[in-house]
Amino acid sequence: MIVPPLFFSRLSIAGLILMAFCSLSATFKPKAIEWTVDKSYDYGSVELGSSSGTTFTFRNTTDKPVLLQTVRTTCGCTAAKWPEQPVAPGATGDIRIEYAAEHPGPFKKKIRVFFDAMRKPEILYIYGNVE
Repeated sequence: MIVPPLFFSRLSIAGLILMAFCSLSATFKPKAIEWTVDKSYDYGSVELGSSSGTTFTFRNTTDKPVLLQTVRTTCGCTAAKWPEQPVAPGATGDIRIEYAAEHPGPFKKKIRVFFDAMRKPEILYIYGNVE
């Protein structure tokens, strides 16, 4: 059986319309959380061998509790503490990031935060210079 080329073009157009609809619906989906502080923190100059910390605060913008599942850091010099209980609607939660300045020079660390209500992790950064 020979399928006319018009069939494939209609099929392709239908596929493109479906993909556009899916991406638009994902675009307009409200976020589960909003950050009440900047998502990056500049430590500035840090003394070699010292340890410093900062706190990132978020708010649950949904009408259901949100659970922060895990926080992943990129190395052993960065540690995170976060609430183990679900964060109620409208409430805030804190993620505490500690950085141990073990090596001299500039640093930039990526922190991935995974919430149960979101498909992709939120990305936080800390940076500075160890002297």
